[in-house]
Amino acid sequence: MGIVQIVRRILGLNTLIEDQRAQILAADNIQKQLAEGQRAQIQAADNIQKLLAEGQRAQIRAADNIQKLLAEIVDRLPAPTTAQLPSVPIAVAPLADVPFPTVDMAAANPIAAIMSAAEFRTATQFFLDNPASARALISPNSQALLYCLLRNLKPENVVEIGTYRASTTEAMCRALHADGKGVVHTVDPFGSATVPGIIAQWPPALREHVAFRPLTSMAFFADFRAAPDLVFIDGNHDFEFALFDLYAAARIVGSKGFIVLDNISQPGPFFAALAFREKHPEWTEMGHTLSRFRAGHPFDPHRTTLINTDFLILRAPAGVAVRNIPVNAGIVEMPELHTVSIIAKAESKGTLFLQCVLRTFTDPPVERTVERAITLNGDGGNAVFKFDPPMRPEQDGARFTVETWLTWSGTSPLSLAAPPSLS
Repeated sequence: MGIVQIVRRILGLNTLIEDQRAQILAADNIQKQLAEGQRAQIQAADNIQKLLAEGQRAQIRAADNIQKLLAEIVDRLPAPTTAQLPSVPIAVAPLADVPFPTVDMAAANPIAAIMSAAEFRTATQFFLDNPASARALISPNSQALLYCLLRNLKPENVVEIGTYRASTTEAMCRALHADGKGVVHTVDPFGSATVPGIIAQWPPALREHVAFRPLTSMAFFADFRAAPDLVFIDGNHDFEFALFDLYAAARIVGSKGFIVLDNISQPGPFFAALAFREKHPEWTEMGHTLSRFRAGHPFDPHRTTLINTDFLILRAPAGVAVRNIPVNAGIVEMPELHTVSIIAKAESKGTLFLQCVLRTFTDPPVERTVERAITLNGDGGNAVFKFDPPMRPEQDGARFTVETWLTWSGTSPLSLAAPPSLS
């Protein structure tokens, strides 16, 4: 091979090497560009995720603010004016001393004693003649029963779910007026256009005993902190809604208080009551409507044992029963948590478990849980879960709530004299 050929071959190899280098450089640039693109995509996805998270937090903040504003607006609602009166004035019977039977509220079934008394028949006649009965969706017997029950209870607070045209509200307010104290907190999300105008036509002395809340029952129960002696449920009759109202009412009603459930002839309220009672046998039915249920007969327009009503009445136990299924003791807003105290009745042997869900409403919000356990030897008395140092919000001055859960491991249910006390 000549020198010229060798030189040409060397030059050709150099050219090939340069081409390969150019290809490698191009591939490297492409790889870098792909990597940059991937990083850009990751960054974009991360930004999108952050934006979505910010949006969710903004929605939570907005919902919380709306709920607070609505509560403030409802609390500041002025008394209805004549401009809010219905186009057709309603007839209102004068305030009167309606006879009622005085019964022993410690009896196993004071409802039976009320309904068998001669004064109950007189009270029923009053509500039959009352012009408000034309606006009612329940019978005069039903209104008389609520009236007589409240006259014996003399409650500070009563809750009514479902106001409609405020006829039954009026009957209960008449009882509280005669008692000389108490408020009916009546709840109806659809009553803003009609209820205030009806209430405005009541005698001023009767209006002092009512607080109308144009809310859903869920919104109402979420913020209501009093312990009513009676809750009258006559809202949405679907099973799921009736079951919610039952459980929400059971959580706040006072010791030995009453839940009156209307439209028990309908499947929704009846099967909701059946499901609730199955899980909470410590609640006492005033009568035996639930035990009359016959498989294969889901529709029974005459199943109630409270004659001339469509009621089922449940009475709360004297204390709180805790089993192996966690029970929610409620949510409390407080500056910090030092102790959770419970008063156990005697003969309770086992282990009581406590969980506190702590929420700090900052931006972003913070949620954490703490758990404790304590063994009870059957002596009863006060048991205290202590938090040292106290549980505090992550940011000074931030809104701080404590949601308490209890569950029990023992041979028999744990009976508490009262709901847990937080301090």
